[in-house]
Amino acid sequence: MRRADRAADRRQARRRRRPAVRRAPGRGPAGRVDGAGPGGAAVHSGRAFVAGRMARWGLAEVADRAVQVATELVTNAMRHASAPLTLRPFHNGTRLTVDVADRTGTLPHILATGGIEHDGMRLIAAAAARWGTRTTPNGKIVWAELTTR
Repeated sequence: MRRADRAADRRQARRRRRPAVRRAPGRGPAGRVDGAGPGGAAVHSGRAFVAGRMARWGLAEVADRAVQVATELVTNAMRHASAPLTLRPFHNGTRLTVDVADRTGTLPHILATGGIEHDGMRLIAAAAARWGTRTTPNGKIVWAELTTR
């Protein structure tokens, strides 16, 4: 076997071992979160994914808030939407946006009466500079934006 063929085989094997994280065209990295599995596993993988991105991008100053926002977005989507969920952090130099896409059109809102089970969007609003939603043909995207500089 030629050296070039062995190198190509090694590259292909590395691609197969990579985690299931895709780059959305023209956007930022995307991570699929399995909302159908055990609840804690999906939240944990979402937290780890965002924490890893913050470390890679050198955003230690917003890492805790970004992980908190991601946790609440994934938890809310798992509670009120159907799987699969897609978690995506984006950074443009001055702003970090974390969003979760799901397959339901029901939009989130902050409830007038709280309670620990209904404080997710209130926590997101407190941690983020702004947050919002947009509908898609397949459901919705809930996003939160944090200022990084």
